[in-house]
Amino acid sequence: MLPAPLPLPADAVALLPSLVQHSPDLILCFDAQDRHTFLNPAALRETGHTAAACLGRRLDEVRPFGATGTVALLAAVRQADQDDAAQVRFELAWRDAAERPRWHVCWLWREPGGGRLLIARDITEHRLAEQALQLREREFRT
Repeated sequence: MLPAPLPLPADAVALLPSLVQHSPDLILCFDAQDRHTFLNPAALRETGHTAAACLGRRLDEVRPFGATGTVALLAAVRQADQDDAAQVRFELAWRDAAERPRWHVCWLWREPGGGRLLIARDITEHRLAEQALQLREREFRT
């Protein structure tokens, strides 16, 4: 559980929209029925969707993280609901439209009205480097 946030000065609050729009992290919001209510530009670029194709549509209709990744995301949402957790952290592995592997570390917050905020940081390069290192180590040991 995170500590209560500190109050932000007005000038910092004014910067929040710009931070969200320019963040390299994927930022997505959903309502209680898992319909997209917001996607920042990074989320649109990474998933290959347009805002018009996503907004108001359910996660399982749009499948922003491919079939496998979206199923995993929905499972994390359901587990958080079942555990009555206000926030969860998990990793999401999926394949993009070109079938390239993608990995994200995700933080999911549940709002009192049932809405959700997802922030996902791309860790694909890190995972690929780990895999390459493991392969080299196996080759070295044989």
